[in-house]
Amino acid sequence: MQQETSMDMTETTTATEQARLSLSASAPASAPTAGTAPGSFAVKIASTGEMIDVAAGASIADALNAAGVRVETSCQAGLCGTCKLRYLEGTVDHQDMVLDGDEQQHYLTACVSRATSALLVLDL
Repeated sequence: MQQETSMDMTETTTATEQARLSLSASAPASAPTAGTAPGSFAVKIASTGEMIDVAAGASIADALNAAGVRVETSCQAGLCGTCKLRYLEGTVDHQDMVLDGDEQQHYLTACVSRATSALLVLDL
């Protein structure tokens, strides 16, 4: 009986390792990066009306922080959700891996998301 238990554990471990390898193989080679969507755009702070330009190669988080609007970040790769912001207007190219379809209707990750519209209005 002990021999059967050892065999079962080995099979379980092997199955777990195969699942882990399968997940690794199907994951993207690299995390999304800011600037993948072409062109610059502007973000508007809803509470103040302040307009901030986001250059083609910059992230929303970087542009906001440079303008003195504090946005907390952590991974800078769209993996953690630390920089999740609510937006009120505009069209977003979501390049993160944390927001589900429902969240994407109202939120973006400022470290990697880009606008496909000329203006994004942020609920800040």
